Amino acid sequence: MPNTTFSPTKPLNKQEELETIVSHLRQTFQFKQVRDALLYQEIIAWHAEQKGIEVTPKEIQMESDQFRCQYHLEKASETLAWLREQQTSTEDFEEGLQKQVLRRKLAEHLFSQKAEQVFAQNQLEYDRAVLYQITFSSEVLAEELLYRIQDQEISFFEVAHQFDMVEQRARRCGYVGEVSRWEMKPDLAAAAFSTSIGEIAGPVGNAQGWHLLLVERILPAELSPSLHQKLIEDLFKHWLEQEKLRWLSNFALKPENYTPAQSDS
Repeated sequence: MPNTTFSPTKPLNKQEELETIVSHLRQTFQFKQVRDALLYQEIIAWHAEQKGIEVTPKEIQMESDQFRCQYHLEKASETLAWLREQQTSTEDFEEGLQKQVLRRKLAEHLFSQKAEQVFAQNQLEYDRAVLYQITFSSEVLAEELLYRIQDQEISFFEVAHQFDMVEQRARRCGYVGEVSRWEMKPDLAAAAFSTSIGEIAGPVGNAQGWHLLLVERILPAELSPSLHQKLIEDLFKHWLEQEKLRWLSNFALKPENYTPAQSDS
């Protein structure tokens, strides 16, 4: 009779464990993602050292406090228990936080001013509209209900509640919220931001259906801290990817031979 109880083989030694992990990553198509993440860390560490950027114990403590708050780890004992569950030591935990802070500091050092320039050059893209939207399955239905709205037989919001294909939005009578041009599909953004406040734009057709749009008000763009951080992150990710490609193609993962690309900072 076959044995139906799982019986693990003998424990793996360190080398066998490492080989098994690498094999698993390759078989599950995660190897490149992990390899790239490690390479990004090398690139960040190299540039930070060149520019004299360091992380202080106080900054690590602040990052730790934010992490524990995010994961609701109020007591030190809860944090230690969580780390044991993740099979992570306190040293690995602190080193991981240090790398997160270093990444953020390098990104801000390289691209804080550049992000302000990008915003200034593309300010219209960051205007926000308070938007309502209805999506229909057919152009005929969209036009018919638009005519009824224009003839004041029914309101835009009643149509949204009854006919919007997006159920969650229908419950809000078509309310989308505040959206920027760059967050919208180009065809919908062009219609929404070229229509007078309170007037209905559309029907606009695309792969998702036929859309009627109503803009309640326009909020002029401003460089908020969250938008500034997003622009920094976008610029940094693009730069990091280019640096990775340079490193891989020219220097075969040998950082001692690495010459950085010229940056603005």
